Amino acid sequence: HEMEKVIRENEESFALLKERACHYISASPASSRDMVEHFGIAPEDITTVPAFIRIIDPEGSRLNELRSEARTELGIPEDAFVVAGCGTVYWRKGPDIFLDCAKAICAEQGDVHFVWIGPGPDLDATIDSIPEELKERIHFVGGKDHASQLLACADLFFLSSREDPFPLVVMEAAQHAVPSLCFDEATGITDFILDDAGYTVPSINTDDAITALRVITSDREDVVTRGRVAR
Repeated sequence: HEMEKVIRENEESFALLKERACHYISASPASSRDMVEHFGIAPEDITTVPAFIRIIDPEGSRLNELRSEARTELGIPEDAFVVAGCGTVYWRKGPDIFLDCAKAICAEQGDVHFVWIGPGPDLDATIDSIPEELKERIHFVGGKDHASQLLACADLFFLSSREDPFPLVVMEAAQHAVPSLCFDEATGITDFILDDAGYTVPSINTDDAITALRVITSDREDVVTRGRVAR
């Protein structure tokens, strides 16, 4: 369930694995591709099984209820446009990118909130770097056992990861009819998003993400349409 960057960080362990493994199960097409192209695994030695989630509301009958409950718990107004992020707060998940985008958009638009769900080694430092005047609209709420349910608070999920092979959190957002924004070069989840269940930015670039967020937040009808497709 990893791609090139993380495997290279653990290359000695992967070398030991290669000595012992006769077959690999990959969680995404992107992971399979990286193992073939960068680590010499034969295509016939890999089975790709895209990851999946347990859906909270299979019939979709509680979408509005779950949204309201999540916003009430997080202290977010019902009429706000909410951009959510989720994951361990450290460099690979891009919380710094998420925060830089949040600061730029919140400074321009008074009705937008950014919410990050998840613990991590950089959580305290990230919270400390939120400008005082924006702390009521940029929320890093730490780890939550029911993160998948809290994602119902969002209008848009922003996957700011620098690398993420097939992040289940995009599908956890999609179950609530929430589309996602991600960096195309950083993740295999684009196979899920394609061109109608969310939005992509070609490369990992904060300025380009801010530009995309400006466009997305200005066309909320399109966000709703893509969210339905994602669901």
